[in-house]
Amino acid sequence: MNNFKIFTFNNGFKYLTSKNTGVKHCILLILLGTGSVCETEKLAGISHFLEHMPFKGTKKYRTSAKLSFSCDSLGSETNAFTDREMTGYYIKLSKNASLKGLDIIADIVLNPRLLEKDIQQERGVILEEYDKGLDEQDNIVDEMVHGTLFRGHPLANSIIGTRKTINNISGDDLREYYKKHYLPSNMNLIVIGNYPNKIHDNIKNLFNIPCPIAYQRLEQSNVIYNTSKRIVFKENKDLEQTCISIVFPTVDYNNTDKYILDLIGTCLGDGMSARLFIELREKHSLVYNISADQDSYHRGGYFEISTCLKHYNIEKTIRLVLAEINKIQKYGIAKKELNKCKNYIKGNIVISSEDLSDIAEFYAYQLIYADKVINYNTYFKHINKITTKDIIRVVKKYLDTSKASVFIYGKIGRKQMSNIGKMLTK
Repeated sequence: MNNFKIFTFNNGFKYLTSKNTGVKHCILLILLGTGSVCETEKLAGISHFLEHMPFKGTKKYRTSAKLSFSCDSLGSETNAFTDREMTGYYIKLSKNASLKGLDIIADIVLNPRLLEKDIQQERGVILEEYDKGLDEQDNIVDEMVHGTLFRGHPLANSIIGTRKTINNISGDDLREYYKKHYLPSNMNLIVIGNYPNKIHDNIKNLFNIPCPIAYQRLEQSNVIYNTSKRIVFKENKDLEQTCISIVFPTVDYNNTDKYILDLIGTCLGDGMSARLFIELREKHSLVYNISADQDSYHRGGYFEISTCLKHYNIEKTIRLVLAEINKIQKYGIAKKELNKCKNYIKGNIVISSEDLSDIAEFYAYQLIYADKVINYNTYFKHINKITTKDIIRVVKKYLDTSKASVFIYGKIGRKQMSNIGKMLTK
């Protein structure tokens, strides 16, 4: 998982390989540097809409039935996803089937048919997905966070769009968007696992093709975080639990403070010995679980502490979370706990690296975001050199209560809201 090679063609297409002969399968992941940040208000959700369409038929696999039959006949797992700054397609399959799988995934991104009848049919599926998202608490809170924290910046754009834009996106819109963004110079292929050496020739034959224009990447401005609204509340009285997120503006992907924020997230939220797990669950029985994570993009990022709980426990939970952060600001993390957190990160990465999908994601995101691609050993070096002084500096710089915003989806009393507001202004 530590040895990798990167190849780049003259047309700008890039691919990364990491071979492991100890397994019998591989994953092929194609990542495009396009997502909701590239969209206008009128075309909100078009990246996601387009992600669906290649599965309706391609040049070689003319219908969705033929494409899905071909994938299933290989015993493969095939899927796709859209995020704010990327769109991905992957196929996971045996070594013996990998060349055929490469042919399929290449045709998916290079030759979708984008027929009008298929677009109209898929529109209904996407509207169902949109309605499903309205029932998913995590999804709603995520939209609240991005729409508020990044207001005025493309990162605030919704990934799926709105009911209106989904209904109004036309076939011509999709075909034009495809021509603009699905260029070889905007594609990154990640090949992880066990595969025949012939795959290099096949990649060259499929992707080293003339590219009439170079991809014009969106030049995003640096984020100016919107923290004027300290509490953002969306009411839903029908929920048994209310979801909350405490969010702090932090750093972009290439800022090395992100490694320290990763470690702070582990200290607060990862494992049964995590500070917030002990404080909120074991001592006070306020929550079932809680997470603390750093998320980074090209031009910004945020640190998020989130959980779902009974609404009458929200105020106490937020008070305990902020108190735990203040402890780290004052005292840092003792050496024994610091070493525990480092070992937890490294151990979990080793365990997760048994899954080729995790390795592919580790390298794929770097191809999109990183100034320089690193392997796991280099990542571990970044983690190992973190000191208590680093922790204190970063917590004071980014996780200051005066910079926090609280997002609440569910129900909460007015008095609780007022008291939370007072906590954030201390």
